[in-house]
Amino acid sequence: SSTPRLQKSKNITVTWTTDVEFSCSTSELPVTWQWFPQSPKCADIKGPEVTIYSSFMNGSHRVDSQRFNNRLQARWNPEDRNYSLFLRDAAMSDSGRFICKDAHGPKEIHELFVVAGNSILGIASE
Repeated sequence: SSTPRLQKSKNITVTWTTDVEFSCSTSELPVTWQWFPQSPKCADIKGPEVTIYSSFMNGSHRVDSQRFNNRLQARWNPEDRNYSLFLRDAAMSDSGRFICKDAHGPKEIHELFVVAGNSILGIASE
């Protein structure tokens, strides 16, 4: 079997309270999103990573982290094979690596940097 091709990492820098979209190219469910916080201590999590969102074959989903409760929403578009996760109201402690996985393993990596002040919003550099 061929190893899945991991998309290159995307860097996203936003100011705090901005909404962020993470996209993931995948042709199938289930999809899970994991988060590796830049500072686990500030983020108040116990390990190096936490599963934050799970989507299942039957179309149901679950926000797996209390921290992101009411701030995550996903959109699955089977036509263009894209699964997007939306994070509302980004906090500086949300900074870190967001990884999208499907049944074949990791698909895309997004490095999120949430900064204070009035920088250019939502600019994604590849």
